[in-house]
Amino acid sequence: MLKKASIVSSVLLILIGIILVWQWKNYSNKISETTGQQKGKPVQEIEVSVEADRLHITQKIAGLPPERKHEIFLPSLAREPSCTISSKTGCSVKDEKLQTYYAKGDSITLKYEIPFIKGNQPVLFREWTGQIKGVSISDSSIEVADQEKGKGTWVAGIPLMTVQEFKHIDYYLFRGGNGNPALYWHPSPLNEHIVYDGKLTIFYEGSGPDSVDFPSIEKLNNFTYTSLILTDQFKETGVRGVLTVGSNFSDRENLEWKVVHHYFTCKFPGSATENEWVADVLTTLFLNRAPENEKVSHVILELNKGFTKEELNQFLSAVISEEKPLSTEILDRFLGEIKGAGTRFFTMNKQETATFFPLCFYDHRSIYVEGKLQKDLEVIYFEEERYFPVLETFKALSYDVRILADGKTVLLTRDSTNYRFYTDQNIFIFDEEDYGLLERPLRVLHDEIFIKEKWLKTIFSVVIIEEESKLEIIQITNGDFSL
Repeated sequence: MLKKASIVSSVLLILIGIILVWQWKNYSNKISETTGQQKGKPVQEIEVSVEADRLHITQKIAGLPPERKHEIFLPSLAREPSCTISSKTGCSVKDEKLQTYYAKGDSITLKYEIPFIKGNQPVLFREWTGQIKGVSISDSSIEVADQEKGKGTWVAGIPLMTVQEFKHIDYYLFRGGNGNPALYWHPSPLNEHIVYDGKLTIFYEGSGPDSVDFPSIEKLNNFTYTSLILTDQFKETGVRGVLTVGSNFSDRENLEWKVVHHYFTCKFPGSATENEWVADVLTTLFLNRAPENEKVSHVILELNKGFTKEELNQFLSAVISEEKPLSTEILDRFLGEIKGAGTRFFTMNKQETATFFPLCFYDHRSIYVEGKLQKDLEVIYFEEERYFPVLETFKALSYDVRILADGKTVLLTRDSTNYRFYTDQNIFIFDEEDYGLLERPLRVLHDEIFIKEKWLKTIFSVVIIEEESKLEIIQITNGDFSL
């Protein structure tokens, strides 16, 4: 009898746990539905059932434009996938091998499994949810029902709303605006410390600080919620609302740097490695810290030479205020708008090369040479001096232009006159006679050879006529000169 009573009690406890979880689901579903209706944008509910060797996932996406045909991509780790639409019919299979579907309707439900066995090391799930091409999710909820009770802690890239511990199951509810949040499992209990509600939560083992304050975060617009996990068991990484760093609470400046750096990294699509140097530059400027590597030091030096402190603050304000994904081209546009001239400073230095490209600006005006529009001729400003590209400028002035194989010697010929210039010397040769100058007339900028305006005018008797919308170059002699 006692054995039967024990079995009945266990069954009742399990049923009670299931009922409580069901009640929480109903509660969260009502909130999610209300949020979706208010915003009129797609929302998603993700249910994760943690079993002994897998995650069983049900992802419901609602609020989709019903008239549009949607292309759906499942994560590469997904097993046993299925896709249904609001009419409860199955989705059309686009590519069975790549697990992609087509569907038309206002809601889509995806079901699949992801292999997962709890061990002694943390696990970070990066790309673990289904995605719909061209659809931006405005609100996400994640419900984790962990049947492996008491074995570890779950963290997501959206805020933790509640944790319910039942006798045979642990239940987590997360909710936030990230449409593709990461999911993280830690093999031991983690405590939480909310730094800024809805912006940053710190998860850590053991005892933590009485308070943590990062005032700089309040100055960052559109700060994507971040779960900051302090652990030495997982490599430092940041992805989709989850940032893992070493478990040192005492180095507040380092923690602040990593949080701000993660913020700037998230503003750029693509791999974090590709854009890390840009995030380094922006974080260094924003926190007013010393540069930590040679490339960042060069970039900061150039920016400080070309812009005042107020102008750099204006640049940072534009970066922080921009709600759309950023790129090096957009950063260049922000710089150009401040100076009223174009630049490709960030874009040129994005290239993986040992060459560092200095800060230059391009004249927006149309360039004419001897009355003809030159579409490929760009006049640049470097260190407040104006330079003209040797190849395009002298070809337009009817010179034969040759750049020798050494890349440093330039020959110019027209009619019976001959010039020889060197990019690394203060001399030039005119009809076999040497002439010395106080400085180099040529300069290599952005892998291209330019001549300073001063020497273009003096040596070649060139007149430059400037108007608001155009700049015209005219040579007033046949090329003979006198210094």
